[in-house]
Amino acid sequence: MISRDNAPMNSQVVTANIISMLENRDAGRFMRVDKQRVAHGKAYGWMTRVLLENGDDAGRFLLDCCAHSKSILHLRIVGPMRDAHLWTVRYFRSMTYIRVGNLVLRPTKPVDTVRLQVTGCESLDIDWNMFPRVTHVIIDVERCTPVPFEVISRCDVYDMRLVKI
Repeated sequence: MISRDNAPMNSQVVTANIISMLENRDAGRFMRVDKQRVAHGKAYGWMTRVLLENGDDAGRFLLDCCAHSKSILHLRIVGPMRDAHLWTVRYFRSMTYIRVGNLVLRPTKPVDTVRLQVTGCESLDIDWNMFPRVTHVIIDVERCTPVPFEVISRCDVYDMRLVKI
């Protein structure tokens, strides 16, 4: 039985779990159901996926990343574009980069990224020590920073294809 003292906390957890399973449009609708959901949406955000494609409004992308930074789980950046790492304002649970030229992923502190996919890029310069939780790695690039054995051994999914060595 749930006590009344725990009800708001449990409600927030349930709300967060529900929006993590919905598409952005449906999550936005769900967050307008009642005052409690609206308050939760203002405090934590409701978007779980953010996409930046070549030609998209970069200002809108940055606003979405900042306003929903606590709820975003997936970031996807699709090129062709140069210096996509400049658009990586935060490191999220799942990160996907497609045709983004030269990509540099060097966070200043360890991040919680679990899934990393980089395809169709010229080069990937990454500090693997800053990705201690990554367990799903898919890389299809021309050149890449060597992957330490520790990273490979903890991965459930590891697929790497290099065009040039």
